[in-house]
Amino acid sequence: MQAEKSKNILYIECLLVFTLCCVVYLANKKLISTGDSLPNSLLALNWLKNHTLYFDSFRNNYFFEDYDGLPYFFAESKSNHLVSVYPIGAAIVSLPIYLVFSIYLDVIAFIKTNITGIPFDFNLANASFEPYRQAFEKLAATLATSLSVVIFYISSRLKFPLATSLVSTFIYAFATNTWMTSSQALWQHTATNLVLASLLLCLLKANRTEKKHLRFLLFLAGFFCGLLPIIRPTNLLFSIAAILYLVSIYRRTALFLLLGLPVSLLGMAWNFYNFGDFLGGYTALGSAYEVTFYRFSFNQFLQGFLGLLFSPSRGVFVFSPIVIFCIPGFWQVFKKSKNCQDERLIASLAIAGIILFFSYCFYTIWWAGGSYGPRFISDINPILCYLIGYFIDSQFNFVSSNRKIFISSLTVFLIFLVVSTFSQVLGAFSKAEWNGLPINVDTYPVRLWDLKDTQLSRHAKSLFFQIAKPIENIAIYSQKLAGTIEEVEKIDTQQLNKYVPIPDISTPGELIILRAKLRNTGLSRWLGYEIGVIPGETRVRLRVFDHINTQVLETRLFVSGIVEQNHIAEAIGALALPKELGSYRLVFDLIAEGIGEFPSSSKYESYEAKIIIKCQITEEALKEFCAKR
Repeated sequence: MQAEKSKNILYIECLLVFTLCCVVYLANKKLISTGDSLPNSLLALNWLKNHTLYFDSFRNNYFFEDYDGLPYFFAESKSNHLVSVYPIGAAIVSLPIYLVFSIYLDVIAFIKTNITGIPFDFNLANASFEPYRQAFEKLAATLATSLSVVIFYISSRLKFPLATSLVSTFIYAFATNTWMTSSQALWQHTATNLVLASLLLCLLKANRTEKKHLRFLLFLAGFFCGLLPIIRPTNLLFSIAAILYLVSIYRRTALFLLLGLPVSLLGMAWNFYNFGDFLGGYTALGSAYEVTFYRFSFNQFLQGFLGLLFSPSRGVFVFSPIVIFCIPGFWQVFKKSKNCQDERLIASLAIAGIILFFSYCFYTIWWAGGSYGPRFISDINPILCYLIGYFIDSQFNFVSSNRKIFISSLTVFLIFLVVSTFSQVLGAFSKAEWNGLPINVDTYPVRLWDLKDTQLSRHAKSLFFQIAKPIENIAIYSQKLAGTIEEVEKIDTQQLNKYVPIPDISTPGELIILRAKLRNTGLSRWLGYEIGVIPGETRVRLRVFDHINTQVLETRLFVSGIVEQNHIAEAIGALALPKELGSYRLVFDLIAEGIGEFPSSSKYESYEAKIIIKCQITEEALKEFCAKR
């Protein structure tokens, strides 16, 4: 009777946790994603609606508009089909959710057909479907992540008392990038967290189960171990750790793992058939963009190690300082791992997580491209937070703890918890864009160490000004805007703070970084990119005209800071020069983004420069040509 009552209470707790997570994750009412998650948001639905895993019907649709050729998230298969460059595991995990979405679309189509009398169906490749795609992706990510939080909570309750479980679950759900990465878009990390948390629960249950149920749990564990690497190849480390643990504990009984492992053959077969490589599209992606993903050198390791931990705009100890408590938690686990099965399991998975972390230190794009905070660390979050549970359980003991040590530890812990949670709130609710402004972080990764304009400070300012409203009346504000562009120079990317004139001659497609020197001569103050306010942000518009005065390009230079009347400011931005040879005119003028050009009554003139695009033969290329002759 008591056991039944406890089980019912646990069901209620899980329902409350799931509901709370869904409400919080959906509260910002927006999808926070990049092209990385786009194929995951369509693959399952494409199979359910169009009965194919190929994206051939999406060729040259609106996804292609911002790319010169194939978008990076698509690739041509060996059989000349358009496929996702990423593994199919995330789509497999989200298939049950997208089955519900597919039924919903069928019902809507049925209703519209019967109301209008005209056959209606949704075209997934049409731009009109984009609102549905985004809504489905956000909801799928929210549901999958909320479920992973519930599973993590159940796993915690198997080992820890209620208070410890609630705190460690809160940390996992709201104080790590589980919130800002996994729940906001259908990343590979979303599926990884769900499957890894499920694997952890299975193995903890197996340690407490009689033999008649043990075989089924081992089969499930094998299924999850097989699923992990086809979601994300680096997850193979967790699978290996779990398999080694199970074989060491259960010996022959662990053979039931083999019944679940073949699920990995689905992903491997798909990769080999379409790419001729078990790693799938990653090899094709590296070749297409001439990127070396891993560089095994001490310098690269040091950059990645320090960046992943301490970078002002990516470090895990900056965005989620609470995870530092996983270190004493790991020590607690390590001390018990020789004699206790649970601790041996957690230690095995933690070691896999440590190896994964070190592997990312050798990753050349360790900052994970256009993401918020330490996205790559998201894969380890279930293990990190379980280790924090060990710390909480051992440290915060009212009976055995020294009072001064207890209060000091609790104070530091709560401060770190508040900071970690607030960093996720900033990312979820602010409207700032940091990764691409003023220069894409992939082009200019030195920004990752800029203390004046960190990702957190940009989002904090944006959220503040969303509430404070720096522009009371847009019409009056815009009429008082005025300014001059005094000089535009090229930034020498090899030497910081060195500026040179815009070159008269450049090569086709060359990427140059420009700095403009400006002066505010109006009555309205200028709001720069760090403030994160649109409409109203002051920017320099750059238009490129060819020899017949046809505009061929348009981009922006971004003004820094808040610029008061008669103060000097700087604007910075990148320009990818035209690929066609010829003479071009660069025209710079001031605008208030989202409002329009500065008023015609304001006394300023546009700034112009001329540039010639032509092929230039380097000395090395000339020597190579002569050698072939």
